[in-house]
Amino acid sequence: MESRHFFDDERQLTITVYEACWAAIQNLANEAAASEGWLGGHGSDWDYLNIWIIRRLAKRPNEIDKNEWVAQAIL
Repeated sequence: MESRHFFDDERQLTITVYEACWAAIQNLANEAAASEGWLGGHGSDWDYLNIWIIRRLAKRPNEIDKNEWVAQAIL
């Protein structure tokens, strides 16, 4: 398992998923950034991943663990 830290305004969020999942999640974030024009195309992979995580968590049902919700995106 690997944890990474993200920021939503002043709040830090920690997401822990299997290490192998991060590459697939990064690909999803980059694809979303390209299709939606995040940061005018001038963001970094980290910027896109942070945006993707925050947006994904905003849609999370309360009864689902945040880590599971992020990991489910690649299933």
